[in-house]
Amino acid sequence: MMKESLLELTRQLLDKKTVKKETVKDYNDRIKELEAQIAACVKE
Repeated sequence: MMKESLLELTRQLLDKKTVKKETVKDYNDRIKELEAQIAACVKE
């Protein structure tokens, strides 16, 4: 993936507006999903 994609994933991870719309469990699941995507980017 492109570096821009990694930055976008990080931005999503830190986006406080997203947190307000989701329950804690949904947010934790989202963090795990984004961390997995970020890890995949780093490996490439």
